[in-house]
Amino acid sequence: MRFTLALLVFLFCFNLSAEEGFSCPKPEDNGTWWIPADKFTKEEAEIAVKELGALLKKGSAGRDFIEVDNYLTMIRGYMYRDFLKSYKAEFKKSDEVLQKEFCEFLQTKAFYHH
Repeated sequence: MRFTLALLVFLFCFNLSAEEGFSCPKPEDNGTWWIPADKFTKEEAEIAVKELGALLKKGSAGRDFIEVDNYLTMIRGYMYRDFLKSYKAEFKKSDEVLQKEFCEFLQTKAFYHH
């Protein structure tokens, strides 16, 4: 729960960074705590992996299961960005199918569960 509240600060921008070269429409639902695409960084994914690892090693006492969804969302969002960046670097063009999937993810699944 604390993780969710701390991350709310970063909900101001929703467009992808310029390095990815495309943007996705912002979801219409303003009541949902949407995660902006630029929040899906390697650092955030590493934090999520670390927290999931701690849950596996130490158990879940005092934790909410909903945190698992938030950690997995951060990892998935970063992996989309990383795959898109790698594809563009290797083939000098964008992966249109994966871009579409990422936009769908951003519009339907990239939000903080609470």
